[in-house]
Amino acid sequence: MSRAGLVARAREDIAAAKLRDPAARGSVELALLYPGLHAIWA
Repeated sequence: MSRAGLVARAREDIAAAKLRDPAARGSVELALLYPGLHAIWA
């Protein structure tokens, strides 16, 4: 998968997490601190 594809998929994952978690404050917080996203990306 290309770098652009990986970035697009990461953005989709972050957007989905932001929709489903009312406590999430921002995309950076989600990307850096949410272990669920890290597990998906591993």
